[in-house]
Amino acid sequence: MNDSNPYSPTNRGFTLIELCVVMVIIMVLCLVIIPSVYSAIKTARSSMCLSNLRQIGVGLIAYANEHDQCFPMPSSYGNPPKQTAWIWDLIAYLNMPVNSMGYAPLPRSAGIFICPGYKSRGDRAVCYGLNGYITDSNWNMKILAVPSQSDTFLLGEIDQNTECAFPSNSSYANTVRRHPHNSANFLFVDGHAENISGGIPYTDRRWRWWQ
Repeated sequence: MNDSNPYSPTNRGFTLIELCVVMVIIMVLCLVIIPSVYSAIKTARSSMCLSNLRQIGVGLIAYANEHDQCFPMPSSYGNPPKQTAWIWDLIAYLNMPVNSMGYAPLPRSAGIFICPGYKSRGDRAVCYGLNGYITDSNWNMKILAVPSQSDTFLLGEIDQNTECAFPSNSSYANTVRRHPHNSANFLFVDGHAENISGGIPYTDRRWRWWQ
């Protein structure tokens, strides 16, 4: 004979109201947690991007130390023009295999030249460009020529396979802000990197140190 009480608390199942309450709690938790996790992921990607820029900065400075304190010039500049872009000049200084870069390497095959927050478009391989305003002459820019090295852009984030970065309101605009708070990462001439929010016009002295 079964003496259990069907109405005892141990035998009672969840009511519809209780199930609804649990579902509401789960939904609220998801609404709170998911955006936080997504924000944390985007912040982590921005931090990794800053790390990429610092590593590239190490390569640029190492290159300059062996080339009379001059940074490499973009391929379409100089007299006569170079045949390769500045990123290939750095391969030896960043311990990258010679065959790790093609004319247009596949997305994410170029290591630190790709921002973790970059959304692959298939034909885009490089996410960073040299400041077009400090490399737009026929002579290689020397580090010592820039008096405000900690306040002058050297590299900026771009959204196309070009050699230079130009501000969003310029004729050749190609910089992007892909990080939280409408921000972008920049490498400065002294080798440090910063995350900067909002647009930076071409009149900003950080683009044109001589003005």
